[in-house]
Amino acid sequence: MQEGKSPDGQFSIENFRIDAGNNSIYHEHQVLHVEPRAMHVLWVLAEHAGQTVEREVLFSRVWGQQVVVEEALTRTISQLRKALNDSHSRQLIQTIPKKGYRLACEVNWQNPQSAEAADNTESVEQHSQSARNTSAAKSALTSKPFWLAGLFVILILLAFTLNRFTQPTVEYNSSVPDKPRISVLPLKNLSGNPQHDYLANGIAEEVLTSLAQTPGLAVASRYSAFSFGNTDLTPRQIAEQLKVRYLLVGKLQGIDERGYQIQVELVDTRSEVDVWRRSYAGPQKQLSKVSHQISSDVRDYLVPQASVTGNNQWSAARIDVEAYQHYLQGQYWWMNGSTSEWFYRAEKAFLDAIKIAPDFAAAHGSLAYIYARYQFHDIYMNKEDAIDKSRQAIDTAMALDPEQVDALHAQAILATLDHHFEDAEKALQQALAVRSPNAQAWYLYSELALVQNQPDQALDYALRAREADPLSPWVNINLAMVYYYLGQYEQALQAISVAQNVDPEYSWSYVWQARILHKTGRLAEAILAMQKCLSLDPGSAANSAYLGLLYLELDKQPEAANWFERTASLYGDSVDARFWKNFIRLGYQNLEPQISLSMLQSMQSTRTGTYNLLPLMRHLYLALDRQKQGFTSLAQMQPSPLEPDTTVNIRNSELALALQVLSEDRKIKKALNQQFRELLSQFPQWALYSGFRANHLLIQGQTERALAVLLQAYQKGWIPLWWLFIQADQSDNARALKALPAFNKLSALIGAKQQQQRQQLNQRD
Repeated sequence: MQEGKSPDGQFSIENFRIDAGNNSIYHEHQVLHVEPRAMHVLWVLAEHAGQTVEREVLFSRVWGQQVVVEEALTRTISQLRKALNDSHSRQLIQTIPKKGYRLACEVNWQNPQSAEAADNTESVEQHSQSARNTSAAKSALTSKPFWLAGLFVILILLAFTLNRFTQPTVEYNSSVPDKPRISVLPLKNLSGNPQHDYLANGIAEEVLTSLAQTPGLAVASRYSAFSFGNTDLTPRQIAEQLKVRYLLVGKLQGIDERGYQIQVELVDTRSEVDVWRRSYAGPQKQLSKVSHQISSDVRDYLVPQASVTGNNQWSAARIDVEAYQHYLQGQYWWMNGSTSEWFYRAEKAFLDAIKIAPDFAAAHGSLAYIYARYQFHDIYMNKEDAIDKSRQAIDTAMALDPEQVDALHAQAILATLDHHFEDAEKALQQALAVRSPNAQAWYLYSELALVQNQPDQALDYALRAREADPLSPWVNINLAMVYYYLGQYEQALQAISVAQNVDPEYSWSYVWQARILHKTGRLAEAILAMQKCLSLDPGSAANSAYLGLLYLELDKQPEAANWFERTASLYGDSVDARFWKNFIRLGYQNLEPQISLSMLQSMQSTRTGTYNLLPLMRHLYLALDRQKQGFTSLAQMQPSPLEPDTTVNIRNSELALALQVLSEDRKIKKALNQQFRELLSQFPQWALYSGFRANHLLIQGQTERALAVLLQAYQKGWIPLWWLFIQADQSDNARALKALPAFNKLSALIGAKQQQQRQQLNQRD
């Protein structure tokens, strides 16, 4: 075989089968891939099994004329020994001091060509002599002047450096940079107890967070990495998708009263070989230290010169192990819980952690975040209580750790709710400085831009979040939300599809899929999406109510009543439950407006992440001639439109419409009108599809223009909550609208589409 040419053939040694053609070593039911040079070294040793092969021969046969340092061969031998499960007691590949290496076993060649190639190979002695002559020629240079020797050293180093970058390697994505890039996959829970899933995920997440604070090390984001927790893909395929070189994988092998056992492997996906493997074991009280130990070992291998950045006041050594386990449980439910359960399970776990360890900054920060999200989908608790608890948790977390990133995220959320936009941006900038990449901060930035009526900026931030964590279901849902508000519904559905491909059981994705389909008039498909959502998460009151409202869009009252009954059962003994149980009579048919308004004023669930009953309240206040009462009550929900930085945006638009029509203050009406124009100019498609533009015209008495916009919305897709125009709105403007000849035409078109969608739904059921 020519020097430097890669071998191609098969042979076996003991119970290992080697295929040199694809650089693979097969053992039992496993296959390992080694670097081409490692396979070439093994091939040369196999050709001369039982004989000592000198180092110079190996350099000449494998590296050819390239100049390399001794350590290159040492590392290659080490890689082979690991792949062959070699050990000191077994010694398949023996080191012959000051000479070379010997393969101490019988080789069985799998085809005649390979055997013939081995038999015809130049003898070790002949090749050794040739190599020694080359070595002697190199040695002669040492008799030259000192400067020549120095020059030679420089040339060797230069040649070695070039060799590192030019030597053939297995194919690998060229987009992976030389800077070490690593992804941390969740540990596999082999403990036999599914309740330890939170530990397997939580320890890996702590390692990821620690490594992300290391200068000179690029770490793939949490959601993208964890999406490969249960996959049949090879390490190389995972690395290609995550654009990393190294994978940290491991197993939680056991945990009980005696202690824990964890095995971790760092895989170099260019060769698909473990570059190191570690076992971590100890008593349970030391469990909180293990993530620090793992991340420290990885750091020492990949970037030994780096130091950890960021505040580490809640270092592993200071955490009570029981508090740590509660904290990991909270993180698990926060990241993996469904729409109905994530908040309560996460809250309990974080509170349990803090009860044991009051100075646990990360637990306080996580608690601050979930309280700030009290109304994110369902209404999880009273607004005043949630915000007060969130602020307290923020203060505690920041006092313990001024760079606690979840507390900074919570600060941004609360500041956005209060229209303190500069404070929100300041908190997010600090969060990005502490943790990078930080997809969470970027999608919070996109939320901030949306409420500031900056749609292009919101899309840019949402795309940055996806770039930081491309396989995160929630990051893709956030991107879909931005597209939704921009009126780009096909792009929104594509982002939903990505989220569902990553996690088909991610219930949030079906809610947003339904909302998009609803707006575009695909009502049957929207209902099917919500049915799927509720099959995954039957405990969400907000989702049950929304499915009932979707059935009412098709005037399917019995089906709607069934879902409102379920909604009532989920709210327990409350005003909310009684209202939803009687929604057909009180809301849809508007038979008892006084009772309906009285109940709505006492309810907690008038606005959720899936529906908004403020339009119904607006109509009831007007019908009962209670404008002043209505304005006073609703004005408490947000800052005055006369305050600086207050905007009418996609989140508060229905509230702003109600304030506009109920207010008697000309300054407020003028301020709101100016803000309406800004919103309409920035989100024209959303304003059309949502009915906001038509309602804005209607409350101003521009009935003909309002009807024209309603017809345009119908032609584009649908008119959400059409029944409100028919049943609930008894204002003078609404009566004038219904008196227009074209209104009957629109009603007939709506009826025909309802019938068509009912038939489509019946065919799918």
